[in-house]
Amino acid sequence: EQIPSYLAEVDIGLCLWEDKIWWRFNPPTKLFEYLVAGLPVMASNIHTHTRYVQHQQNGWIFDYDAQSLACAIIEMANNPQQIPLLKKNAIEAGQQYLWSKLAPEFIKAVTKVAPV
Repeated sequence: EQIPSYLAEVDIGLCLWEDKIWWRFNPPTKLFEYLVAGLPVMASNIHTHTRYVQHQQNGWIFDYDAQSLACAIIEMANNPQQIPLLKKNAIEAGQQYLWSKLAPEFIKAVTKVAPV
């Protein structure tokens, strides 16, 4: 319950995952929490992230190495005027991941395999 207040105090979220087969199709919950909170996401370049984060639209994509992460941070720091638009885009992208939107489909899928 404290997560929203913590997220309200920051400007970006970070998803830093190496490209491992077991992470390619299992997005982290924090990615959706960031988007719903209106935080642009700085994310490493793996399918799990790039499916939801578009470079300079609702975040930044970088290769999984220190140099690329540093470049993404510098890019963000050199263009602070971009952050409000990226935040707006993050909120828009995150709307589809609100529980109120997901719950009906989730409950329908669960009920299909485990009828009440």
